[in-house]
Amino acid sequence: MNPQLIRFMKISIPTSFAIILLSACGASETYADSNKEQRHEKIGTTTTTSNTGKKPENTQGNKPDNQTGNSQGFADQIRLDVARLSRLNQEKITAQQRYNKVKNKTIVVTKHGQTISNKVIYAGINEACGIDINGYNDVKISNVTIYHANNGICVKNAARLKINGLQLISLAAPTTGPHCERNNNSLSTDECWGGKGKPANSRLGLYLSNSSNAIINNISSFQSSSAVYALNSNNIKLSKVRCLDMRGPLPRGQCVQFNATHNSSIDTFYAKNIYNQSYSEDNINAYYSNNIVVKNGLIDGNWSIHGIGIIADTSSDNMQVSNIDFLHMSNAAINVWSNEGETAKNFTASKLRIKDSQCYSRKEGVPSTGGLIIATQPTAINPNFNDIQWYNHCRSTTNWCLPGQSCRQNNTGSLSGFRQQNFTTKWTGE
Repeated sequence: MNPQLIRFMKISIPTSFAIILLSACGASETYADSNKEQRHEKIGTTTTTSNTGKKPENTQGNKPDNQTGNSQGFADQIRLDVARLSRLNQEKITAQQRYNKVKNKTIVVTKHGQTISNKVIYAGINEACGIDINGYNDVKISNVTIYHANNGICVKNAARLKINGLQLISLAAPTTGPHCERNNNSLSTDECWGGKGKPANSRLGLYLSNSSNAIINNISSFQSSSAVYALNSNNIKLSKVRCLDMRGPLPRGQCVQFNATHNSSIDTFYAKNIYNQSYSEDNINAYYSNNIVVKNGLIDGNWSIHGIGIIADTSSDNMQVSNIDFLHMSNAAINVWSNEGETAKNFTASKLRIKDSQCYSRKEGVPSTGGLIIATQPTAINPNFNDIQWYNHCRSTTNWCLPGQSCRQNNTGSLSGFRQQNFTTKWTGE
């Protein structure tokens, strides 16, 4: 894939782009986004497998947190994972030493209904996946830790996977920055985009392809290219997901990526990235994926020049987002996107809180949106926002462009309850 395929779109604000723009005079008018071929692998076809109808297991057993409606145990796990992140480099050295002594490094599933539990797996550069599931249904994974140089878990053509309790630690991530860099003197473009066994969808935490009806609960992913990537895999139910220090590079860098994956959801999640260390892109991306539900989350940090907090990407209809806090965002918290006529329709968002935004990105330069809080393409159809709270934005001047005005090109949409008001974030209390 050619890095020169990245497109930069010139726009005029407010007459062509923003639904809500908080920016100082002279802010950048350029919004950058790569094309769909570069950001996402080719979409195939999916055969949807019927759900088992069973309810996901509840392993926490904690009383609800009054602030979020979710278990207090999730806040405790966040604290443990953040502490682990601070000592991860030493832990990875120890893991590499142990890996060198292990003979059987990958678990390959060989039957339907196989159970993998209470394991620590060390999968090095010669193993494509720590756990490899190909063509087997009803596999169960619980209480497993995987140190992986390539992908943590690969799931292909496998229905009704259940995961409950998973730690994924990338051994390949450098101390800072992306897994590889395009046009870098030491790593060729081919190596970063697909050569030498390191394709763009390598070094993922959890990769699902043509594997519908998965129930995935209580997982952490550290320094992967993306934590969860679901391709052509409908009815994926994610809960209690923690993504720490995503490393990309483009087209990866997401906490969760839904690609041609419909009727799926993520409920209760935490995404943490660090300035000049992480290399995230969009934190949550729905691409050609309809009926996606994203709720009860905290996104802390995104310094990508064009990455968004949560995006309804090309032709992703009926996306619902609610009860999300955003901290330290350089670009928009929310974007409803359209690309060459392939438009996201009927996006709804409510109970969003955005605080302490940062109008600068990592080394690439000024954030391409120029200080947006919420954005839609003018051709996006019927985006609706309600109860949007912001505080301490990095721009001092507020410019408005409401749905239904000229910048919306007469497309429908609504905005209500947009206000400036301080708040304390869920779980971390910042």
